[in-house]
Amino acid sequence: MKVIMVEPLKPAYVAEIGTDLESMQKAVGGDIETVYPYTDPLVLVCDEEGKYDGKEKNRALVSDSGEIYDVVFGTFFIAGIGDEEFTSVPDNLTEKYLEKYKNPHAFIKSDTGKYIVVELPVEISKGITSVEGYAETYGNNKKETEKEL
Repeated sequence: MKVIMVEPLKPAYVAEIGTDLESMQKAVGGDIETVYPYTDPLVLVCDEEGKYDGKEKNRALVSDSGEIYDVVFGTFFIAGIGDEEFTSVPDNLTEKYLEKYKNPHAFIKSDTGKYIVVELPVEISKGITSVEGYAETYGNNKKETEKEL
C-alpha cells in the first residue's frame, strides 16, 4: 500500500509497504499504535512504545488552534482507512500530507524545562544530523511553541 512515511529530522515521502502486520511493524520499528488526529479518512501509525523506548522525537501533533497536544516518537506513517484494514493514502490527499510533514521538527529544551518545537526548513534539515547541530547553527531561525513533554 502507498503510505506517507515520516522519519525524525527528514521531510515526509511516499513509500510502499505491505498491508500485513509484520510489514507495518517493520516500518515503524515496533508494535503499532493507531492515532486518528485528522478529519480526512487517514490514520497515523506509529510505534506503540516509541515514547518509552528512547526513540527520537519526530513531530508535534498540533490542534486546529495551534496548541501542541502530543508528540510522536520514532518513524511513523500515514495510511488510508478502509472498511476493515488500512489502505493506500488517496491520491487527492497525498500532496496535502506531504506538505503538512515536509518540514521536520526539532525539540530543544528551554531554560524553563519546557521544550521549544522548531520547524526546520527543508533546505536546512538536509544537512542536520542532530537537534544540537541545528541549535548551534540555526538557533535564531526558529518558529517556536513551548510545551512540557
